[in-house]
Amino acid sequence: MRQSSGERCGDPSGFELLTRWPHKQLNGTASTLFATADHELGRNITLSVIQQALQFFAKKPIPLNFNFSCAQILLTDSISKLNEIIRETAYPNDMLTLEVTESFSNSDLCALSSVLAQLNAIGIKTSLDDFGAQAASYDRLFTLPLQQVKIDRQFIHAIDCDPRKRLLMQHIVEFVPYFNCQLIAEGVETVDELKALIKAGVNFAQGFYLSHPLDLLSMEAKLG
Repeated sequence: MRQSSGERCGDPSGFELLTRWPHKQLNGTASTLFATADHELGRNITLSVIQQALQFFAKKPIPLNFNFSCAQILLTDSISKLNEIIRETAYPNDMLTLEVTESFSNSDLCALSSVLAQLNAIGIKTSLDDFGAQAASYDRLFTLPLQQVKIDRQFIHAIDCDPRKRLLMQHIVEFVPYFNCQLIAEGVETVDELKALIKAGVNFAQGFYLSHPLDLLSMEAKLG
């Protein structure tokens, strides 16, 4: 399943690739719940999803985000496997963005920074997912080569009712552009949350209010 990513003025500016395990008892459980114990398995599932999406949209490319954990992207052959898929599908590198979550240790920062720089060198953008979820969020901005920052949903939920969250959002909106990063708010579920974000200066957002997860054919129909 895929979820709209980065809606500006109501128009889709891209999509985030997500994976769901179609299990009746588990009600569409995210694949990460059964793949996190095996980083290579989780990485290979993600690569398979990327390959399907790139093949589907090869004739009419659209901006796509995809997620890797730090452990998955640091596997020795992750970059070469990703490159192979991109070459096979002839998909434009500059329409792809790799998201890495904040859930990694400081000991991984140097190696992760090097891998992200390699991706940037071949035109793939890099994004920090769940910004604000970890104590060292701002340190990540100084350390990692990034072109996009996605604000964690905990700061978005009920932002219209919490002046502290609105004040924090204004600070983030003013601060992040100094790192030449696009800012995206995650987890928008109500029109009032969206209005509060727009008032704070956030131009891009994603969440169930904007779009529920879509399959590939529904994505194509949404784009027209």
